[in-house]
Amino acid sequence: AEYNNEERSRTMGLKEAEDVKMLAQEELMHKNSRRKSQEAYTEEMMRVAAEEQKFAMQEELQRERTRKEVQDAVHQEEIRIEQENRKEEMMEEANRVYSKKLANAEAEAERNRILSEEDKEKMEEERERRANKDLAVTAMHMEQEQRIAALQQKDHQEMSKVAPRLF
Repeated sequence: AEYNNEERSRTMGLKEAEDVKMLAQEELMHKNSRRKSQEAYTEEMMRVAAEEQKFAMQEELQRERTRKEVQDAVHQEEIRIEQENRKEEMMEEANRVYSKKLANAEAEAERNRILSEEDKEKMEEERERRANKDLAVTAMHMEQEQRIAALQQKDHQEMSKVAPRLF
């Protein structure tokens, strides 16, 4: 009986030791499983964080590209507006120059017309003066011819008076 008790006790001790060993192994497996789960969770969290960071960087790059594109578009629009304004200023300047030249040409044409009229008037006055001079010369010639004719007639009359006495 004592042997049986010892055997039973030893068997129970072995069984308890086995149970303790099993519990320890289960505990170890449980810890390993938890550790692996924790590692997997940590790895997953790191992977998610890395992807989120990658996504955030891509978004930032896209925002930067978009900002740059907007800046470039604004700059191009500013250049276009500046060129358009310069073109308008040049057109306005060309119109001012054209208007000034046109006004000068019109003024010159008016001066020429006035001068032309003055020249015509002067030429008319010159013609009248010459005509008057010609008339005066003609009148003088006629007067001289009349005087000569009168003198000749007077001479003729005197000769007529003297001539009968001579004969």
